[in-house]
Amino acid sequence: MFLPKWDAPTDPEVQRLYVRVLKLHQGWWSLPVPPAQQPVKHTVEQAFPRLNKRPKMAVVWGRLVIAAMLSGALAGVLPSRQYSVPTMDQAPPSVVKPGAWWKEF
Repeated sequence: MFLPKWDAPTDPEVQRLYVRVLKLHQGWWSLPVPPAQQPVKHTVEQAFPRLNKRPKMAVVWGRLVIAAMLSGALAGVLPSRQYSVPTMDQAPPSVVKPGAWWKEF
């Protein structure tokens, strides 16, 4: 990582902040790296099976979503007498009595 040199303006506050940024940058790259707790080979052997499993699960979920969408679309398009919603023109005449609803109040 490279932090370019900069022609700082004459403002002392900006110069002070720039020097702070430079010190932070140098300090960041001089931090010690802790030793690994386990060998890299062992970490890689644990990580790759998980990474290989993720696309398979995504495919399974994707197929489930597509199946749900198709079944919903077919249920909305195909007529079904068993689950049809009754409307006013399908109701028997004895159920709908003109003017009877206001007598209950």
